[in-house]
Amino acid sequence: MTKKWCITAGVALYLAMAGCSNNPFYPHAQVIVTKISSLDEKAGSGIVQTFSTTGSTATTTTSTTTPIFKVVYTYNNPVIKLENTKGLPRVIYNKAISIYTIEGKTLPPKETTLTITLLSGGTFDGTIPILDNDADVRNSVYPGDSPVKMAQGSVDVTLVGRDDNGYEIRTSFFTNLKFTSDFGNVSDVSDIIGGLK
Repeated sequence: MTKKWCITAGVALYLAMAGCSNNPFYPHAQVIVTKISSLDEKAGSGIVQTFSTTGSTATTTTSTTTPIFKVVYTYNNPVIKLENTKGLPRVIYNKAISIYTIEGKTLPPKETTLTITLLSGGTFDGTIPILDNDADVRNSVYPGDSPVKMAQGSVDVTLVGRDDNGYEIRTSFFTNLKFTSDFGNVSDVSDIIGGLK
């Protein structure tokens, strides 16, 4: 059998080549993305950096104290809904390929291992765990845990898998990203840069 790729993007189906038109005797799966949202509907997809004060260190020579801060990251991964056409083969996705653009700069593609199974006529409604598996994205926005007022970006994600008839299935979606810092119980933001541990 000649290897074929079948690609879906957004809510529409695109075929990679003329030879990928569906064979009624040996069909490929047809998957569409029907919804794109986030773990945090209000904040949208992205990363939230949160600071809190965890204590202080004393300086004996000047009798002053320097606050110590803790930084925690919350990853609001994209949430999508997929639908596989009834009567067509089951699909198992095993990876996601993500291409991020942050403040106009495009990062190298990043591959994330995952498992999503779509039965014939079935749906998947869940999280695509890409942000918390990519330290390069976090470090490009918050180098050295530095805070940001707000940064924006986007990500193109392609889910890659194979259906039960052996066809490779690629399903793509796009979403915007937002990166912010929350200063929590920190009273003097100017202390943060020198007090991070």
